[in-house]
Amino acid sequence: MRSAFKSSVPLSQYSHVICKRCPYFRVTTIFDSTLLMADLVGEEIPIHNWRLIAATGALVPGLVKDQHARFGGMGGGYPLDPWELRHVYVVEMTPRSPSYPYSRKLFYLDQQTFAPFYEIIFNRENVHWRTMFFSYGNPQFSPENRDAHVPVLLGQSWIDYQSDFTTLLLVKKALYN
Repeated sequence: MRSAFKSSVPLSQYSHVICKRCPYFRVTTIFDSTLLMADLVGEEIPIHNWRLIAATGALVPGLVKDQHARFGGMGGGYPLDPWELRHVYVVEMTPRSPSYPYSRKLFYLDQQTFAPFYEIIFNRENVHWRTMFFSYGNPQFSPENRDAHVPVLLGQSWIDYQSDFTTLLLVKKALYN
């Protein structure tokens, strides 16, 4: 199935958000996105309860050996670069407020770098609603970041399964110090 670009909005000179809508999508969204601000900038730790679920192995998007991440598959939001088995912490976040739109989130955090690989998000009825994927690059493949000792964020996707909507954040240039 082929995706068509709905819109492309620059966040800054270094990144772009692309909202894609497939022909079978039926839900219209405000501002061509289904994101919450917390999805884009991160959760506020004090307003949620946090719990370590497991320390385990998981198949996750691997460190990209290039300067750009590739996304595709149904809706265009799945990382296409090679995946790998990594040791992760699975951390559950539950909101303290009953009006929060998510009942919980599961974060899959790399045990070596603590970088999030993906988040599984559940609606108030505790049904899988969204998945967020993070694609990181190996700093050795980024000329500006060869001395960095952390993964370089190359892209992020938000896949909303209830509205069949995908949003991509593609990083054009990352500078780590």
